[in-house]
Amino acid sequence: MPAAIRLLNQPELAFPQCREDPDLDSRLAEAQARLAAHMPQMNDSGLLLDPPALRRLRTYAAEALSVAITYRRRVGPCGYGCRHRGLHCPAVDPLPTLLAALATEGWTSHDDARATQAAAVTCVCGDRMHAASLRRGRQRKAWAVCGTCDHWVAL
Repeated sequence: MPAAIRLLNQPELAFPQCREDPDLDSRLAEAQARLAAHMPQMNDSGLLLDPPALRRLRTYAAEALSVAITYRRRVGPCGYGCRHRGLHCPAVDPLPTLLAALATEGWTSHDDARATQAAAVTCVCGDRMHAASLRRGRQRKAWAVCGTCDHWVAL
């Protein structure tokens, strides 16, 4: 049985939300503050092409890039901690694109009994998911979709 369906068979379960990481959050804030302070300073002083100032900027930018990559790996491209098996991120894999492709293949809206289980799932953003389902002949497809942040999971 797929993990998403096992999750739906157990009421009141949720995808784990992103864990706080105070160290990473402070490093991110420091890198952003350092870059934000350095750029106007370079512009105001006319040091935009000064080699030592550019080396400092390169150092600050490299540190900021390292922190940003670590942060992005932790939270995912949408800003939520959505890196869970079976959960699709709307920033990377939007459901409307999939639904449009299926509609061109003859799939139509349908109320699937399995899809009602979607309300038992809490999304990574903390809101309940709702159902979306399609059918073509005897074939059926269903998804649990978050109305707030558009994350989705196939049922």
